[in-house]
Amino acid sequence: MLRLNMGFAPSTSPNRLGLLAGQNDGFPNGRRLVDDVVDIELRALAGGTPFTPTFNASPNNLLGDGVDANDKPFLTHFPYVAHPFPGFEQ
Repeated sequence: MLRLNMGFAPSTSPNRLGLLAGQNDGFPNGRRLVDDVVDIELRALAGGTPFTPTFNASPNNLLGDGVDANDKPFLTHFPYVAHPFPGFEQ
């Protein structure tokens, strides 16, 4: 069964850190396309969650993979994810 929490309106300017940035619109519904799941997971594994009092303190708030944006923009229509790069040039 899929459930959608309609209690939170979608963010007009989503932050890549999602719940860690205080944006509840992606939680607990799942992740948004703009969410940086690697940085979020690294910070959560180090103990940096909104449920800990010092989650936005060094060194947790410095953890990340160094990639803060997509290499291709999202599409304006479904499926929204950009087309992949070709694997082989013919």
